Amino acid sequence: MNFVDSVENAGDSDDAMVRDIVLVEYKALRDEIAKKMDHRVTFRISALTLTLAATAVGVERKSGVLLLLAPIVSIMFSNIATYISSQIDRIVGYLREVVEPKLNHLAPDSACWHTFEGSRSSRFKQTFMPYHIPMLVLVVVPTFVAIGLGWTYANSVPISIIITVADVALFALFMWNYFRLEAPRLGHALNIGLRDRRPGRGTP
Repeated sequence: MNFVDSVENAGDSDDAMVRDIVLVEYKALRDEIAKKMDHRVTFRISALTLTLAATAVGVERKSGVLLLLAPIVSIMFSNIATYISSQIDRIVGYLREVVEPKLNHLAPDSACWHTFEGSRSSRFKQTFMPYHIPMLVLVVVPTFVAIGLGWTYANSVPISIIITVADVALFALFMWNYFRLEAPRLGHALNIGLRDRRPGRGTP
């Protein structure tokens, strides 16, 4: 029997024990969120640092291949950070929808840290400028600067084309994952727009 079943079936005499179990679960999940947030920051800082370093070395050596390879590191690390964000979101949803209602039932006067935040989609508008724009800029700008410089110092056109195709494919994957996991409202709007443009659907 898990702690949720315990909360539902426990009598008044067991409320104190059940409350302790819920609080332990609550604290463990909050600690997990904090740890994952630290990992996310580490990946994003590492992505930017490695990309800038590779770009600087590529410019110094006038190596188009090195410059074109630089975005791959940034995009892969940023994809990992986006996946970590989705894990955080799932934990937050579990806290808000499962753990906190039980805690509020056992301690009605308590105010949990996610109680007043609303859904992730409702928070997107509030976080678009201070969060989503900087996160996208940290990936978009270094990627296209490195690609532009890579073609400026291109040593071999066929190799440059192959690496550029890989860069663009990984960048498209990152954008898809970002709008799907980090920005669900915008991703949902894009999905609706694309679906409405299909033959026989929506406006022409």
